[in-house]
Amino acid sequence: MGHRYWRLYITASTSVGDMLLSLQEIEMRATAGGEDQCSGGTASASHVSGDAFKLFDDNNSNYWVNGTPALGTVCWIRYDFGVGVAVSVNELWFMPRFSNQCPKDFNLQWSDDNVAWTDRASWSGMTSWQGGFSKTLTLPPEGLTKVVRQLGLPYGIALAVGLRADYELGIMRQKGAARSYAMLLERTIGQPFGAIVEAGASRAYNDILEAASVQPCALLLDLAHWREWRNLLERASRQPLHDTREASLSRVWSLATPVARGIGQSCEVTLPLHAGLRQAMDLLERNPVAARCVRRWDLHAAAGPLAAPWPLVTLNGLPVDLEEASLSQGPDDPHWSARLVLGRDADFIGLVPEGELELHWGGERHALLVAHKGVARGPDGPPRRVVTGIGVSARHAFPRALPVTRAWPDPVWARDAVEAVLGEAVSWELPDWRLPAGRLAVREAAPLEVAALIAGAVGGVARARPDGVLRLGRRFPVPVPLWESGEPDHLFTDATDILEMVEEGRCGAGFNRVIVEESLPDAPPAGVWLEPDPESGARTQRGFAPGETVPLLAMMTPGVTVTALDVSTGELLDARPVVRRVSEDLVFRGGNRALLARPACAIDSVIWLGNDLGPLTLERDARTVVAARAGAAIARVTHTLMTHALHPYRAPLTQNGSDHFAALVALRAEAGAAAGRSLTLWRGDGMRGGMRVVSPLLSDPVALRARGEAELDRGEALAVLRLTLWYRPGLAPGDRVEALDGLYGASRRGIVTGLRHELTRTGAITRLEVITRL
Repeated sequence: MGHRYWRLYITASTSVGDMLLSLQEIEMRATAGGEDQCSGGTASASHVSGDAFKLFDDNNSNYWVNGTPALGTVCWIRYDFGVGVAVSVNELWFMPRFSNQCPKDFNLQWSDDNVAWTDRASWSGMTSWQGGFSKTLTLPPEGLTKVVRQLGLPYGIALAVGLRADYELGIMRQKGAARSYAMLLERTIGQPFGAIVEAGASRAYNDILEAASVQPCALLLDLAHWREWRNLLERASRQPLHDTREASLSRVWSLATPVARGIGQSCEVTLPLHAGLRQAMDLLERNPVAARCVRRWDLHAAAGPLAAPWPLVTLNGLPVDLEEASLSQGPDDPHWSARLVLGRDADFIGLVPEGELELHWGGERHALLVAHKGVARGPDGPPRRVVTGIGVSARHAFPRALPVTRAWPDPVWARDAVEAVLGEAVSWELPDWRLPAGRLAVREAAPLEVAALIAGAVGGVARARPDGVLRLGRRFPVPVPLWESGEPDHLFTDATDILEMVEEGRCGAGFNRVIVEESLPDAPPAGVWLEPDPESGARTQRGFAPGETVPLLAMMTPGVTVTALDVSTGELLDARPVVRRVSEDLVFRGGNRALLARPACAIDSVIWLGNDLGPLTLERDARTVVAARAGAAIARVTHTLMTHALHPYRAPLTQNGSDHFAALVALRAEAGAAAGRSLTLWRGDGMRGGMRVVSPLLSDPVALRARGEAELDRGEALAVLRLTLWYRPGLAPGDRVEALDGLYGASRRGIVTGLRHELTRTGAITRLEVITRL
């Protein structure tokens, strides 16, 4: 559930003797590993409120400090997402400035009125902070607020359990290279690590570490030997690691080895927690599936790169120096976007807003426009020159595109209409069909908006390729039932690719039958009624006597003709024309339109029972009544029924020797050409019907079927799979992928709907959003 206001309510800090707090950045995420939501709102704080915006500006070169209030002072940091905006928060991300100026006991709270606050989650005794190292806190499920313990031990402790006595050599003899490990250990256990070693020389390291950290370290060793960790360290140290704790104890392997042969990069990996580990570590109350562990470690010296080839950015044909880069296309984004941190002033100055920029990433050429450029200067480091880019296809969308006003009085092919509006060729991957004359007209619309409207008629979406050419295709190029068959476009395994695999939520409307039909703007909906004549009194009867004659009225909306009347037993007498006047009460619920129960030839009289909304008119469908004014009112309307004929029906005296039997009278009717086409599609048993899909652009059986198949895909029970991989080139939305996780024996197949490449000096990763079948 979303809320407008969120705040951190802090009652204790890691500072000694006061409530000093100083942080560089805070992010509030809706999902684990998701995007920061703190954009466009207003930040404030209980102390030094004017600088609170620095916590949410995505700039690590500045910071917020609360001015050192006295011990016992309550401090809070608040973010107002704005009027009409409601967000949910399920993950917090912090960048602390120093380890002794961070929250220790605090609550995350929400409010809808900025007066009454409700706890979403609470933490206590949080001391495992390190300045300059980010910390991610996963919230418990809705309804649970207390976080028992967030796993915060460094990787060095996990590795130490398997190394035992040789661990002292790794720390003490490599003070220069491994100093960060010693600092992490000392801060975690609260006292100098050397003193712990000397005082407990006769005790096993496992016992010392467990006593110091109050956590079972054997389980941490199991985590250290997971495949993702092992692949990284084997690549860095150029030697195999042991698969199990027992195997690691059989051979001395020093921490000094990966430190000496490391690659000079700090890396971050986010891992899902094993079910047994979650329970043993008591990470969160009730151990939710979404619980995660985030760890850091440092490897020094050089032994081969983990990062992918650095992307080439060119400006007027010359390469541009980069410090960081990201490239993404979200599930609902028609364009690619990029964020670049430039290394040279000359490159930064040479870029012009709305000018073209060429990005070569993993062998793909991305044509971009410079959307924004900015520089941030701070006392703690060099300036950061940040440039954001957007695909050149954004020229077809507001505010860059000129509005289009146009009508198509003659029939036109769908693809031709799209290319005429855009003024360029497109990559068309949908069935092409003819739009009927006079059905399509746009006024003051963006060209991309018109293209998406036409593609959406057959269930397609508009997405740009890296080179900027607009691609109109199905959201799921392969129908959902076929995902498990055939070869995927890409295969990922936990042994070589997957760093994180998280399954989140479900989507899909749950239906397996859909009706798709063409709707003509100038044709009323067809309707047919067959019922006893209201003036005969037969409507009040629950049954009829054998041999009795029942008068039946046949009624229909304009454009519909009766072709036949069939009976299961008995006979129909000669039909005769009839005029019937009936009265009914119409209810206007704040508007000026109401619907008659049956079609009418004309409205004869009106009596307002209260408010008078003026004269009533009958629309072409013979049922919709429109008042002169809108309001809440009741009108008693007398009108003449639009009848086809009165058909007296005579029942037999007996049926198969019985005077108690059922009889059926069926009316068959035919709609005129103006009623349009209709198509019913289903999968499986076809018992769960979805909403009827109606579009004036669907005049072709091929187009009707394409839209129906897209709707059936939307009705499937699907899950969202989020994958974090070592950098993987050649991916695009719509690709079919398979992810194999040997640790859990799980295999998932699905379609890529969004992706993001991230590249920093510490390495390169690819994040995917994949829709999979449950």
